[in-house]
Amino acid sequence: MCGGVLEKDLTLDVAHRVDRLLQAEGIATAMTRLGDTYVSLADRAAFANRVSDCILSASILTKITGRFPSGWKPITPPIK
Repeated sequence: MCGGVLEKDLTLDVAHRVDRLLQAEGIATAMTRLGDTYVSLADRAAFANRVSDCILSASILTKITGRFPSGWKPITPPIK
């Protein structure tokens, strides 16, 4: 927690912002979760396997020091 804000809330906020930016550019998106819910790795993999012609990416905030996050790490598998 940093300044009363949880990492999970910041990460979800970033995901929603990226989602809106991509949609504004005409890129179709699908999110595995829209709110504060847990989605298992198995369910995430099943979701990714159901959606064709997509790039799956995940984002995490790597650490919070002081009042602000100081790291962000997008996780995207290699494109085959």
